[in-house]
Amino acid sequence: MKYIELYLFPIFNLKYCACILFCVFTGTVHSQWIQTSGPYGGYITTLAISDSNLFAGTWDQGIYKSTDNGESWIVVSPSGVGITHSMIVKEKNLFVGGVGGMIKSTDNGISWIDVDFFKSLVVTSFAISDSNIFAGGSGVFLSSNNGQNWKSVGLKNTFIYALGVLDTTLFAGSDSNIFLSNDNGITWKDASVGLPKPIIVNAFASLGKNLFAGTGKGIYMTTNNGISWVNVSSGLSNTLINCLAISDKTLFAGSEGGGVFLSTNYGTNWVEANSSLKNKLVESLLFSHNNLFAGTYGNGIFLSSDNGSDWIEHSNGLPYTIVNIFNIFDTTIIAGTEGGGVCTLNRNLIDWKSLSSDLSSHFDGNYVHGIYSFAGKLFAGAFAGGVFLSPDNGITWTSVLPDKAIYSFVSSGSNLFAGASTEGVFLSTDTGKSWVKVDSGLTNIDVRSLSALDNHIFAGTYQGVFVSTNNGGSWVAVNSGLAKTYVSRIITLGSNLFAGTNGGVFFSSNYGINWKSINNGISDIVYSFCISGTNLFAGTGSGVFLLKNTNSNWVPIGLDNSLIDALGVSDKMLFAGLDAGGVWYRLLSDLTDNVNPSNVFSFTISPNPFSKQTTFIITTPSDEPVTLEVYDILGNRKAIVSNGEIINGSRAFGFDASGLAAGSYFARLVSGAQVITRKLIIEK
Repeated sequence: MKYIELYLFPIFNLKYCACILFCVFTGTVHSQWIQTSGPYGGYITTLAISDSNLFAGTWDQGIYKSTDNGESWIVVSPSGVGITHSMIVKEKNLFVGGVGGMIKSTDNGISWIDVDFFKSLVVTSFAISDSNIFAGGSGVFLSSNNGQNWKSVGLKNTFIYALGVLDTTLFAGSDSNIFLSNDNGITWKDASVGLPKPIIVNAFASLGKNLFAGTGKGIYMTTNNGISWVNVSSGLSNTLINCLAISDKTLFAGSEGGGVFLSTNYGTNWVEANSSLKNKLVESLLFSHNNLFAGTYGNGIFLSSDNGSDWIEHSNGLPYTIVNIFNIFDTTIIAGTEGGGVCTLNRNLIDWKSLSSDLSSHFDGNYVHGIYSFAGKLFAGAFAGGVFLSPDNGITWTSVLPDKAIYSFVSSGSNLFAGASTEGVFLSTDTGKSWVKVDSGLTNIDVRSLSALDNHIFAGTYQGVFVSTNNGGSWVAVNSGLAKTYVSRIITLGSNLFAGTNGGVFFSSNYGINWKSINNGISDIVYSFCISGTNLFAGTGSGVFLLKNTNSNWVPIGLDNSLIDALGVSDKMLFAGLDAGGVWYRLLSDLTDNVNPSNVFSFTISPNPFSKQTTFIITTPSDEPVTLEVYDILGNRKAIVSNGEIINGSRAFGFDASGLAAGSYFARLVSGAQVITRKLIIEK
């Protein structure tokens, strides 16, 4: 994915990091919540080795190190490191390049130094030629003294994706051409004869007198030092090549969806090397001491010690895989993840086990947004992978509705419905064996959530809620009173229907004919729901909230300042999947028996978003001094709302934002050990 995502999150500068708010406002309260061990994975963008130290760079999740050949990992990067694209080691100096610049470590990641020359620049690639280090990105740069000093050496107006060296010739790959220099970058010339146009070059690797280029259109080879190139992609079932690696005379290629390929005859033929490789979106490859490491997009790192014949996952301690959905099958909690497929939590409530070996054989089968149990079978909905069915609790899977972006399921009688992004709703009347499209009247086909109440089927879309009373034969919009129509989740509780939106929660007691806001105590975007008895739990961008009935207020129950992607209830536990923050759980009895608005500390904002005025509502269980301040996204204080005032019970503070520009701000509340941050959105 290097070819499309280079400019998205410019937060790499360590010295003046734009994530200063997250450093200043640290204080997330996770008391009474217990974290499970995993599921691990993360988005691995680059790999490097220095002596016995293995390093992994990630997509906005830091830099990790392993000293035991990948068995376990620890984070070693300073706070504020954003997207890393490349790493290289020279004389025990580790250089890391990414969006916003470069950092360097001389002690295997114990400490780091900003390379000020690259402040606000993008560094995508490295190459070494004798005593010279080259960096590519916003042009090409050279250091001849082991990174102490750098200078630009050309191609200033060309964005460089990859660098490579063959003998003394330096090659640079861009989004359209390959260039070469025979004088360390002083002069450059086009070296693209034989390449299709346009073409994005993602990687180089040299083998003997041959140089290989991994591109978005396959692999090309030059045998004459760049004078011309020939296509050597025979056998590649996927030609979008992200990375290349060399072992002796074997060439390995990592692809965007096809996994790993190898060639033992200089690219004349390629064969798959994917047995047991659960994630085939391979972003990085590294060969070291007879071990081949593959970094994947969402499922961490895999190791093969037999040239790709078999792979073993080595992700323990890496960033957490995002959990999109929970489902309870019998008494087992199952999670659908973003890159790690389907996994289940062991009975010890600590470790996770993969259930998706068969899903891995399907492109995008690891990106699971829907999990549902129906008629004794387990169904998984994957982004672009479609619907998969397991008759044996996840041991084996079969594709039953391919090539769809499935986000949700619901059943009504013997009918099973699947909601798809950009394609509406599909219906199966034979327990998933066959499917038909049922979207007549569904004017928005971006379906993210489904629910059923009596004979009504509801579809939550990005343009509101639709209902069908004839098993999907026809749909009508039911949005009266639904002030926010970006509906991410929809759920039924008793005779009530609840919709989670980009402006809090709405409920309907008459099958969606009319909707009412139910946002006392909650106003954030709602990402997830779950139910236990008569209790409704909501996962938001600022923690988990509980609603006991439609006449009460929402009560915060922890994981403050965390984005909650998924919620689930199993037996006596409530589970929460944090966005890249792992899975946490706590006893339901602690929540439903003891929690009420008078004995908890809470902080809500309503309305939010707003244009000129809003109200901050603070509840404390006893006399507490409260400091409440508003900051902009750079960490500059813009207002003091409360400067240590004593509050006992509930207190409302009006806030006038007419003097502030439109945009995002943060309200920071401090009271004793409590530190809570809420996002403000001002609209003009």
